[in-house]
Amino acid sequence: MVPENNPGAVGAGTNVLVDIRGRAKAGAVIEIFASKNRQEFRLLGSARTLPITDPILQPMPAPDGRNWFNLRAKVDASATYIFRIRAASMDDVSDADLAVAHENKGSFGFSPDASQPGTYVTQAIVFDAT
Repeated sequence: MVPENNPGAVGAGTNVLVDIRGRAKAGAVIEIFASKNRQEFRLLGSARTLPITDPILQPMPAPDGRNWFNLRAKVDASATYIFRIRAASMDDVSDADLAVAHENKGSFGFSPDASQPGTYVTQAIVFDAT
């Protein structure tokens, strides 16, 4: 039995789910950072692409030696985010395939970050609770 003065779950529905995906050199480690409301960038997570071949998932190597990576994360709603991807080298990542996807906002691309060699960055993306 719930007491009448219990407001219920506080903060329910305050997150949005985003997918950060792209293609990178086989076996590369990709670090994904996020800046919330223009504060400093913090590590959101990392992903590793498949090796050049995998007996089950990648039996034949890709012609360009790249494989897909994906990171799905929850971020706070009602905030503005900038996402940054970092790899060992800019050559490790294919910027044409990089994207941040959200079911209600669509997909946003990355561009090279001149201030940080080996990184790609998005424009500011505003998320809300809807």
